[in-house]
Amino acid sequence: MWSNSTFSADHPLAQKTDLRLRDCLEHPHILPATEYGVRNILDRAAKTQGRTVTPVIETESFELIRHYVRHEQVVGFQIPIGLQPALDNGLVFRELSPRDVPLGHLLLGQLKSRVLPVAMSRFAMQLSVALEQMDSK
Repeated sequence: MWSNSTFSADHPLAQKTDLRLRDCLEHPHILPATEYGVRNILDRAAKTQGRTVTPVIETESFELIRHYVRHEQVVGFQIPIGLQPALDNGLVFRELSPRDVPLGHLLLGQLKSRVLPVAMSRFAMQLSVALEQMDSK
């Protein structure tokens, strides 16, 4: 799993093709709360560069990240599985350089011999399909 940055289409970084973490951190940014894996990955990547992330907003809502990015000149971050470019008109998504941000891992597990509740089973199935589709791109 890799990290993506999100911008409004008119953001200065929206036209860059090789996007570095340092580029993003020089602009105001909105980040997921520290409990989220993408935040952990970004914090560690920034630390290896001798930097710290200082978000203008920290949130548990990825919807808020997309909404805020759409209306303000800030950089947002999240993993690609949560992105829907076809539905997010006016937003630009760029993968951060793997030289700066290591790949993260998303694990989907189930205890042996455990039958999942229907809702959890459907969620796991949808997540598996989404991950397979991302892997084939």
